[in-house]
Amino acid sequence: MRILFLTARLPFPPIGGDKLRAFNFIKYLARHHDVDLISFISDQDEIDNISEYSPLVGQCHTVKLSKKRSYFNSFCGLFSSLPLQIKYYSSAKMQQVISRQLKTWEYDLIFVHLFRMAEFVKDYDQVPKLLDLTDALSLNYERSEKFMRGASYLLNFIEKKRVFRYESDIIEHFDKNIFVSPVDKNYFTHFDNHENVDVIPNGVDVNYFQYFNQPPDFNKLVFLGNMRTFPNADAVVYFVEKIMPLVRKEKPDISLYIVGSEPTRKVKKCIHKKNIFVTGSVDDVRPYLQQAAVSVCPMRTGAGVKNKILESMAVGTPVVSTTRGAEGLETAPGENIVISDSAEQFAGEIIKLLENRVFHKKISLNGRKLVEERYTWNRALGKIDQMIDDFSGHEPKIELVKETV
Repeated sequence: MRILFLTARLPFPPIGGDKLRAFNFIKYLARHHDVDLISFISDQDEIDNISEYSPLVGQCHTVKLSKKRSYFNSFCGLFSSLPLQIKYYSSAKMQQVISRQLKTWEYDLIFVHLFRMAEFVKDYDQVPKLLDLTDALSLNYERSEKFMRGASYLLNFIEKKRVFRYESDIIEHFDKNIFVSPVDKNYFTHFDNHENVDVIPNGVDVNYFQYFNQPPDFNKLVFLGNMRTFPNADAVVYFVEKIMPLVRKEKPDISLYIVGSEPTRKVKKCIHKKNIFVTGSVDDVRPYLQQAAVSVCPMRTGAGVKNKILESMAVGTPVVSTTRGAEGLETAPGENIVISDSAEQFAGEIIKLLENRVFHKKISLNGRKLVEERYTWNRALGKIDQMIDDFSGHEPKIELVKETV
């Protein structure tokens, strides 16, 4: 099968939640299918990353996304009914590239990663289309509302309604739609009985994130995540202000490493607190996970499945999470993860893991076991094979000679 894969961010290298998911879809599909990729890039230097991953794709076309133009489009979008995200990624050049590709080559499937790219092929019905929405973004906006203030609250309020309408509508334009967890899927099927919606969870590369069987630093905690997103930034600030002081009463030398790209101004201010470090983007998160005694996931809002939990478990770093943080994962609290929703209890569970080495080892080993049994990428993406088999039942197309790139 020949597949055209569309994504808003070049998934090479696969660093970050959405890029990691897109990369693993491409890697999995490329085993038995021909995959061509069209992606936005934010900088021409990104093109240098493509050659390393060229065996995965046949053709790779990129379109530079101008931030100035995108911000202007978003401003104009205030007077539109479309989500600002859709306006931000609006691009005549991208539409031209996609349309030309579809006219030039015969495809058996169009795979769209995230709804911000869906508009470009929304009305194209010559071949089956699959949309990976990943998270229910409108659920994310709904949950974030009560934690926002000022202009952020107003924009969130506007975007929440627009995104919900758009997500509900765009689902009907695709033959199959994917969410990352049953929670995200059920949010929509609760309102409408969408039969073309399914779940494919995130996974983790257990060969890359190998179990680290050495003692960690029991004075070190880690928070892992993309800092430009509100749910992660909110979780970090909440942890530093409400939970860390409680841990420090019992463990005065405890330190926290906040690992993730594009930290916000509020997150950067955390470094003024004792023993709190903000790394920004790093090439490899594994050393930070390996050295930490506990990985914290104090999410108060957000949706979807948290890669930070899966990657921490794979390495063997015990996770303390809120219920919302671990949502969508088939965990067993007290066995392979620790769950707590109040600041006091959350701090208490961290202290317990730092002091009780037997309990710490139990959570560590069982977390790794859970990932190996249920959350490897091969296991997570296995369902895509059945979807493609279903699509292959469509009327066959005449194959054209493959373009030389």
